[in-house]
Amino acid sequence: MRLFVALSEELHFSRAAARLFITQSALSQQIKDLEQRLGVQLFDRSGRTVTLTPQGEVLLADARGVVTAMDRLSHSASTQARRLSGRLVVGTVGAEAAMPYTRAVLTGPNKSGLIM
Repeated sequence: MRLFVALSEELHFSRAAARLFITQSALSQQIKDLEQRLGVQLFDRSGRTVTLTPQGEVLLADARGVVTAMDRLSHSASTQARRLSGRLVVGTVGAEAAMPYTRAVLTGPNKSGLIM
């Protein structure tokens, strides 16, 4: 869908491919595969011009919606993957426990925000 949207905005295979960081032939093949899967021609390719077909025009809004939804889903999944959960246990042995401020550091700040 992202390739279809980019090509529909550029209306030029070389520019769309450059924008997507893929080769022109890969973009062309992906668009052909999409058209075959959907059973509809999305672009008119006549000579050196590329235009959306009426069917492509109709599907463009839905394709943009799909791309936006996938971006949101990817962002949400990434956020969830970075969430920390669980419990951290810190222990001390011997002299470290007797060092000044060890207890304050391990218990955290008081109500005023200062470590005591």
